[in-house]
Amino acid sequence: MKSPGIETWVTNRIELVGPACTAKVPISDIKSVILVIRTGGPRAVCIPRISQAGRIAGDAGLLACFEIEPPFVFNKEAHYLRILRGANHPSLKGIYDPSHFDLMTGSTGKQEEMLLRVGVENIGYVQFCDTDGTLRDGGTSKHPACGDGHVDCAKSLKLFRDGGFRGWIMVDEWEVPDPYDACIRCKRALDQAGSA
Repeated sequence: MKSPGIETWVTNRIELVGPACTAKVPISDIKSVILVIRTGGPRAVCIPRISQAGRIAGDAGLLACFEIEPPFVFNKEAHYLRILRGANHPSLKGIYDPSHFDLMTGSTGKQEEMLLRVGVENIGYVQFCDTDGTLRDGGTSKHPACGDGHVDCAKSLKLFRDGGFRGWIMVDEWEVPDPYDACIRCKRALDQAGSA
C-alpha cells in the first residue's frame, strides 16, 4: 500500500499505513502526533515510514512520537532503539511508559535504566503509571497507581526533571479498578516530583 501524501492533511488526519505500521491521529488542536506501531513487518519498510512521520510532523510544527509495547511485534528495548536511531529525525521521539519499559527490561522495577540508555532527550511524551511487571489479559502491561507496583516513581520523574524534559506527561491509569483514585495518586507523585 502506498503511503498517503499531503492530501491526508486535508482530511485532518495523518495516516501512514502499510504492512509494517499504522498511524492514525487527528491533528486539529494538538501539539504532537503519537505514532503507534500496530502490526509487524520488516524494519526496512517500517522505519522509513516512521521517519516520514517525523518529517511530516516537523513540517507542520509538530512532534511525532512512537510507542512499542508487549503485544506488538516490536516489543524489545533493541527494537525501540533501532527504530529511534533508524528513523533519525529531530521531530520524532519515543514515548515513555514505565510499565512497557519495565517489561522490556525483564520486569525488574528498574525501567529507569532503559530510560537512561534511551535518553530523556529522545522522549517526547510520557504515559505515567506504576507497574507490577505483569501482563493483564490481552497481553499488555498492567498500569496501577503510583505506589501499587514496584517502580520507583519519584526516581523516574527526577530523571525527567533533571534531564530537562518539557513535553507532555499523561497519567495512564488504564483498566484499573478505581481510575479516579489511581489518577489522584499519580498526580500526587507528579506534584511531589515538581516540588522536590
